[in-house]
Amino acid sequence: MIGEEFRSTVAASVLGADRSPLMPAQLRLGWLDATGAVLGLAPGSVPSDVFEPSGDGVVNTALMDGGVAGPGWVVHGVGLFTLDGVLVLSQDLAAPQSPQEGDALVFAPGAFRVEVA
Repeated sequence: MIGEEFRSTVAASVLGADRSPLMPAQLRLGWLDATGAVLGLAPGSVPSDVFEPSGDGVVNTALMDGGVAGPGWVVHGVGLFTLDGVLVLSQDLAAPQSPQEGDALVFAPGAFRVEVA
């Protein structure tokens, strides 16, 4: 457990402008199935600097483009990966989502939150 006063600081050490130099500056969004296997990775990158401290974590302050859904996807989670496809962190969705093939997968500003407990 992380003390309440330090939760946002811990999250900001992983994501954001003040992140640790051990953490990547550029990330990729990825989509996960029920087993945690990768359904697909976004073709573009997300700068870590789009995250800012908020509450007990960090939140995106800019649109995050996750590419488009593939055929038959049932998305159970989302992950942030290095550009080489190594998982940094992941989160299960509240409920599985079944986007149509070709649907845009994006997070509006404020929609992607990483919290520390």
